[in-house]
Amino acid sequence: MNLVFLLAILASVSMPCMAANRFVCYFPNWSFSPDNIDPNLCTHLIYSFASLDEATFTMVPSDTRTDIRNGWYLQFTGLKVKNPQLKTMIALGGWSDSTDGTKKYSKLVSSDANIAKFVTSVVQLFDDYNFDGLDVDWEYPEGPADKVGFISLLSALKNAFAPKGYLLSTAVPASEYTLNLGYDIPGINNAVDFVNLMTYDEYGPWTPNTADHHAP
Repeated sequence: MNLVFLLAILASVSMPCMAANRFVCYFPNWSFSPDNIDPNLCTHLIYSFASLDEATFTMVPSDTRTDIRNGWYLQFTGLKVKNPQLKTMIALGGWSDSTDGTKKYSKLVSSDANIAKFVTSVVQLFDDYNFDGLDVDWEYPEGPADKVGFISLLSALKNAFAPKGYLLSTAVPASEYTLNLGYDIPGINNAVDFVNLMTYDEYGPWTPNTADHHAP
């Protein structure tokens, strides 16, 4: 097995998701540089993670030195030179950014004005760095207001992306309990191009009597 691909699989956010002719892989920006990626192993590569700015409600790099000054955004999207069929996306959020104590994601989706600012910033970043789409990884919407607001956010992104052909996906938990708390599943299905189901961490020290052999 290609060493880079093995490292990607072992990274907690990097288990590939395969459906039909789509093979999705997450690239964590704290591991190895984009020039170590074989661009022919996956159909969709997702750069993890961008962050939500609490003050401006815009999408910003999580590590400006790595993402911008070291040129990893452009190296990552530049992989399409080697594989023109490759789609390079970027993920927003992740566990650390979603659970920083500010409730900024709930604040984002509670306001149409905040959503509009966010969508504008995403499109601008795509234009600047040649990304093909966004994977929304808010962990996790919770409650009726978040459930409605999340659909408002996805719908606004979908409408802005359509003229430019950008892709929209979201990462959702495997837990039925968590899904019921904050996800309007039919609404999500209507808004996104595909859904990534987070099935990692299904097994571990917290399940001592359960076998840990499971498929990707």
